[in-house]
This record gives sequence, C-alpha cells and structure tokens, in this order.
Amino acid sequence: MELKPIKPDTTAAESLKAVLAQAEEEHWLERPNAPLVLRGASFFLDLIFIYLITHSIQKLLGALAFYASESETFRSYPSLPLLFGFLDVGFQLSFMFFYLILSVCDWGGTLGKLLLGLRVIDAQTGKKLDMPQTSVRLLLGVITNVLSLAVAMSRPDRNTLHDQLAGSVVKRVRGKI
Repeated sequence: MELKPIKPDTTAAESLKAVLAQAEEEHWLERPNAPLVLRGASFFLDLIFIYLITHSIQKLLGALAFYASESETFRSYPSLPLLFGFLDVGFQLSFMFFYLILSVCDWGGTLGKLLLGLRVIDAQTGKKLDMPQTSVRLLLGVITNVLSLAVAMSRPDRNTLHDQLAGSVVKRVRGKI
C-alpha cells in the first residue's frame, strides 16, 4: 500500500484568513479614537527610541572614523572620515524610513504606539495603511505639526489634521473604552 501525501486545502485556509482579516478591520473601526495624551506619550516614546538607535549608529561610525584616521593602514585615504559621515546620514535616514513608515505599514503603528495600545488604520476601511498613505501621513504630520495639534484639540473626535488629510485615524485598541 502506497501512502500519498495529503495536500492541504489552501482555498479554505485563504478564505478563513480573509474572513478573520475582515472581522479584525471591522473591530478596529469600532474602537474609540486615541486620546491626545496617549498619542503624545507614544510620540515621546518614539523620540526616545529613535534617539537611542540613531545616536548609537552615530557613535559607532564616529569611533570607526576615528580609528580609521589614526590607523597606519588607512592614513592614505584622507576622505575616509567623509565617507563615514555619509554612511552615518544614510543609516539614520534608512532607519527613520523603516521605523516611521514600514512599521506603520506592517504592524499598524510605531513601537511607541504599539506599546501604548494604539493602532493607525484607514479611517474608511479599518485596514492597515499602505506605503503611499503612510508616507503622505508622515509628510503631512511633519509639515502641519503645530497646526495639526491645534485642530485635534478643537475637534470632538480628537483626529489630527494630518490624519484627516491622509484618511487615517489612530484608534485605542487596548485598555478602557
């Protein structure tokens, strides 16, 4: 008797995954908007995390540049410290891109937001934001930072200007309703 491998039914698994994703999106839309205090706290947590990572990269590359400039092997390369400066800027910008854009696209929020139980979603569908929508949201947040806070304080739903323009909303997904 020959045993044949059993092929899993991928269509049933995919349809179950789609149904669960739809239920999750509807659940996120029902959650209350995040209070400004929590959004501010998540912003400061993100600033601390960003500072720790970028400062570490800067110190590491600075030490490497100093070592290279003092080393007999690298003295014939006078532009080496400049190269380390460009690497520093490149690493920091890459980290900022991955942290501020890809974390929102992939996980629904930055580390600060996720630690405080917040999630950034599309205001209409409840889905995670895609890359263009996250990029627009970040750019608008940088451009309208003070005005955005003033708008949020004047609105009953506490939605910021950059979230309104990007079609997104920050929801509280853990904690009291």
